[in-house]
Amino acid sequence: MKGKDRDKDRWLTKVRMPYEGTFSRMRKRTWYRGTMKNQFEGFLEALAFNFKRLVKIKTPPLEFKPLEE
Repeated sequence: MKGKDRDKDRWLTKVRMPYEGTFSRMRKRTWYRGTMKNQFEGFLEALAFNFKRLVKIKTPPLEFKPLEE
């Protein structure tokens, strides 16, 4: 494209990048019929994903202590 705004594209890529990975790991299909059930399922999936990520982020480093004899 001749009039393509490359600076805008770079900015949009930086803004979207953290979220694209998150959504790519979530399921694309649902098991339920109806808007309320599907919204609730999406909410629970996002909650579970965030809890898993929180556990990985907030886990303290392992400390190895020598065995006392």
